[in-house]
Amino acid sequence: RDRFSNDPIPFNIFETLEAAMTMIEAKATQNKVSLIGNIDKQLTSAVIGDEPKIRQVLINLLSNAIKFTSDGAITVSITMANEETELLFIVEDTGLGIADHIKSHVFKPFWTIEEDKTAIGAGTGLGLNICHQMIDIMGGHIEFSSTVNVGTKFTFGIPVEKTNISPQRKYEYGQTNNPLFKGIILLAEDNKINQQLMTRILEKRGISVDVVDNGKQAVDQVQEKQYDLVFMDISMPIMDGIEATKILRKSYDQIQLPIIALTAHAGQDKAGEYLDTGMNAVMNKPIDGSALNLILGQWLSSSTQDIVSPSDESSIADIPFELIDTVAAEKLIADIGISVYQDIASMFEAECRKSIDKITTEYNDLDFDNVGKTAHAILSSARSLGVEKLGQHLKKLELAAMDANTGDMNVLISTLEQLNE
Repeated sequence: RDRFSNDPIPFNIFETLEAAMTMIEAKATQNKVSLIGNIDKQLTSAVIGDEPKIRQVLINLLSNAIKFTSDGAITVSITMANEETELLFIVEDTGLGIADHIKSHVFKPFWTIEEDKTAIGAGTGLGLNICHQMIDIMGGHIEFSSTVNVGTKFTFGIPVEKTNISPQRKYEYGQTNNPLFKGIILLAEDNKINQQLMTRILEKRGISVDVVDNGKQAVDQVQEKQYDLVFMDISMPIMDGIEATKILRKSYDQIQLPIIALTAHAGQDKAGEYLDTGMNAVMNKPIDGSALNLILGQWLSSSTQDIVSPSDESSIADIPFELIDTVAAEKLIADIGISVYQDIASMFEAECRKSIDKITTEYNDLDFDNVGKTAHAILSSARSLGVEKLGQHLKKLELAAMDANTGDMNVLISTLEQLNE
């Protein structure tokens, strides 16, 4: 898929609207906002247009609307216009609105509304500028009107063709067989277990993966090689994902280089912070395969190549590690195969034993800061592999170390040492 040209395909507008609205459902519930979708009954479900770009525009507009709306409603209306040659979208909210003196700035890159007594949360970041760029590429138009303390209405139109061709559904949330994609991805992640796991997950989907250990290496690598997508861990040594993204955004916008945040700390406030640095989306760790498919589908082309996977004759009972959450592990095994899972689980077991010895030494040296850091590193791997009970135990140890609670640390480390015997 060429992100810099119009790439029309047959698609189902009902499914596109549903996918976009799903992205903000959790935040809408939190803000007590009703989400309303109105599609003209005369509109055929199948049209030809650049569906991924249309969906991204809708997601950006809805994400912006939910930031500034509470105890209200966001409505998306879709109709055919201009003698049925244009798909017309109206995204309307009952939020704070935009003051007259800043209306001329909303489509400028990197512009944000500064937080004050009349604004809630972060600004619009790159979202509206990216909407404008994508709509220009598709040959469309976008306008808006807004009244402070009443709400904002964005209207955009995209040239499309009606069709009787049935759209091909490439992927959907929850499907058991993974779709295949074409592309080269850069993974910036400092945890070796997570590196292995994420690489295997992506390779199972037909994707080539390069791996770097920190944000500085990510910046350097992007300047050396062209990537279709970057997965950027937030917490890394030398340079974290936020700083790396800020540097990359000076040279590449969100269309030229999509960047997806990887984090175990993606609450709504944090997610908004990451998006406002210029990241396109946020993915929680452990990675959910269905959510990953949706992200990949926005930025990569589909592939029909055959991926040959070795047959698996083992069972989960053969995995060489205790405390595994069977449900979580089986979900991951269904994605990558049990042989791959066993290999990575064995690596984790060896790394975990070394880390437990390291924690004991750090505790005896009263180096509580590093006790917490080492515990955090292991728990990230544990949760990614579905070793949830150990992950919960390590989380308690991390918090105890942060509070310098020697009593709790002593008990928790003693339990870890028993596991290590």
